[in-house]
Amino acid sequence: MATRAAALLASAPHREHPRRTAPPASRVATPSAAARRSFFHPAARRWGSADGVSTTTRAIGFDLGERDEDTSRGDVEALALIEDAASVLFLQDPLRHECSQAYLALLQQISLKAGPNKLFSAYGEFFRSLRRSGKASFVDVVLDEIIAGRGNPVAEAVARTGASISSVAPVDLAAVAADLDLLQRLCVSEATILKWCERAAAAASPSRRQPASWVAAASALGVREEGADVGAEGGADGDDALRFTRPASVATIAATRNAVAESWKWSDALEPHLAKHWRGHGLGEPSRGNVLTWHNPKRGATCDDVKHPDAASYSYGANGANDDPDASSDDSSERSSHDAGVVNGVAWRTAPRAKDEPAHAALVSHFAAFANGDSEVGGAGAGHHVLVHGPVGAGKRWLLMSSLGVCLGLQHDTSKSRPSKSPASALRVVRVPREALRQLPELCQFARDHPRARFVFLLDMPLALAPHAEFYNELTCALDGGGGGRWPPNAILAAAALEPTALKPDASGGGLACRFRLSVGV
Repeated sequence: MATRAAALLASAPHREHPRRTAPPASRVATPSAAARRSFFHPAARRWGSADGVSTTTRAIGFDLGERDEDTSRGDVEALALIEDAASVLFLQDPLRHECSQAYLALLQQISLKAGPNKLFSAYGEFFRSLRRSGKASFVDVVLDEIIAGRGNPVAEAVARTGASISSVAPVDLAAVAADLDLLQRLCVSEATILKWCERAAAAASPSRRQPASWVAAASALGVREEGADVGAEGGADGDDALRFTRPASVATIAATRNAVAESWKWSDALEPHLAKHWRGHGLGEPSRGNVLTWHNPKRGATCDDVKHPDAASYSYGANGANDDPDASSDDSSERSSHDAGVVNGVAWRTAPRAKDEPAHAALVSHFAAFANGDSEVGGAGAGHHVLVHGPVGAGKRWLLMSSLGVCLGLQHDTSKSRPSKSPASALRVVRVPREALRQLPELCQFARDHPRARFVFLLDMPLALAPHAEFYNELTCALDGGGGGRWPPNAILAAAALEPTALKPDASGGGLACRFRLSVGV
């Protein structure tokens, strides 16, 4: 009887139950090709090795051997993964990422049993896209897109109101939970993908075997360096305050990502980790940086990463400014980072010149009060916009960015006009280039889409308008709350101009002066 039982166990494929307590470096054997999955739990995969060693099963009186050969068919498994991707209901954004598109294209080639030429060409594109992403593995790419929350009705509801997910419609909650589990299943380890490619190439006619150096390089893909990107314990560092905290730092995103990956099912992490992150930091680009650039209504506003900021590269002039602080070359390279408070550019970190200190203090006080939700600053139709006027080369935009830099925590505020507890954690600066000046209605809608953040729309081009010109009328209409509804209560406009009226120097009339609550001359 025991001999028969041993024979049956030895002939049957088996796999280890992927409990969280399993040794993270272990690889488990895969069931037969009839089984739809040939991968193990992502928490183990993220930290696992790619050496191909499988877990052996032992029992009293017999030994089933040191290895259990993986007999899965890569083409069948890849087709099942493609079907999983096609089944996603809401969370399509993680699949639109460049790396995800390359991953799905590679799965397509594997499922079609493509020849070595097409197969390894697709693998190379996946390899390059993953390296360009800066992430350690494909699962990190997917999880970071999930954390961003775009196209996720649960994330949108939680970010807008700060409420718990119990207030979300049950059908939306169920669909997002199902999508999380589908995306989890989709994230096969890089080692498994490589194995499928090698098997398909070996089975082709003529067959192909990659050089050992190529295999070594491909085997290193997805292997996490020890201690890299660990993040702090406790997940997101935001709280359930009325407004957003500062954008999530790299460590915060890493902690949330790891907490989700270590869950038995990603859907189990929806409330304790993902919803907490969305409540604390919002979703989309405003959750990733303090300084954003508006592009167009379709693309919206984005913040650009600074992966390795070098504080030593920020130069400061002797008087806190360079020779021409109003020059566009000095303020066109600011870039936001996932690290809160890391923004390229001198102006954000430069103290004001002595003659500009009173104007600087007034601007800091105004922006800080707005960011803190002061009822006297901001509000629908209140007209608490800011204008800095002066001659060409006076440093108008430089002064605006310097004062905003204080509110963003990028420099020390010596004026004591700002409380010690940062009131500007909800502040986002959206830079509006010249070509986007006529898109203020879309900008206002962008602010309405993130009601728990505070926005300052910073115009890159100084205003010098002709009275009653077309754009003058459009700007007046937008500031008055017309054309597309009331001006959003969580946004104000900050601009530079040659004249207090924002008109051309030779123009007459009151212009826009009455529409700017704070007007500062330099």
